[in-house]
Amino acid sequence: MATTNLKDTLEHQVPSSPARTKAKVEQLKQDSEIKKALEQTAGLREPASLTVNKKQKMFLGTYVVILLSLGALYYLLRLHVFNIGDTLIAFLQRADLGGLAIATVVAIGKSIDVYLIDRVDDAVAEYNIRRILKLVTALVIALILISVLFVNWYTAVVSLGVFSLILDHFHQLYRLDLYSRSRAVSRW
Repeated sequence: MATTNLKDTLEHQVPSSPARTKAKVEQLKQDSEIKKALEQTAGLREPASLTVNKKQKMFLGTYVVILLSLGALYYLLRLHVFNIGDTLIAFLQRADLGGLAIATVVAIGKSIDVYLIDRVDDAVAEYNIRRILKLVTALVIALILISVLFVNWYTAVVSLGVFSLILDHFHQLYRLDLYSRSRAVSRW
C-alpha cells in the first residue's frame, strides 16, 4: 500500500513526457521568486544600463532653469526694483519662495523616480513605490501652498481647526436630528 502511494506521488511530481516537462519548466519560470533565483544563479551578466535617457535629463534641466529664474525674481523683489506697494512685495516674495520650494520638491521627486525607482526589478513594487512618492510629493506641495497663503502656521492651523469644529458641530446636529426622527417614527 505504501509503495503504491509512493509510486502515485512520483508519477504526479515527475511528468512522463518531455513536452509536459518543458511546459512545467516554463510555468515555473513565470513565478517571480523563481525568476529572481534564476537571475541570481545565472552567473555574471551585463549590468542594466545606468544611463538616463535624454528626455529625462532635459526635463530635469527645465527645473534648474525654473529655479534659477525664480531665484533671480526673488532677488529683484528683495532689492525693491519693482515700484509696487510693500504688502504686495511681501506677498510676491512669499509666493516666489513657495514657487521655489514647489519646483525643488517636484525636481527631487522626479529625480528619485528617474534615478532610483526605475532601477527596481519588480513591476508591482515599482508601481507602489511610485504611487507613494507621488502621494508624499502632493502632501508636501499642499503644505507649501498653505504656508504661502497664510502668513504664519498658527493662523492656518486655527482656521482649519475652527472649520473642522464647525463641520463636526453640523454633523452632530444632523445625526441628532436623524436620531430624533427615527425615534419618533418607531413610537408610532
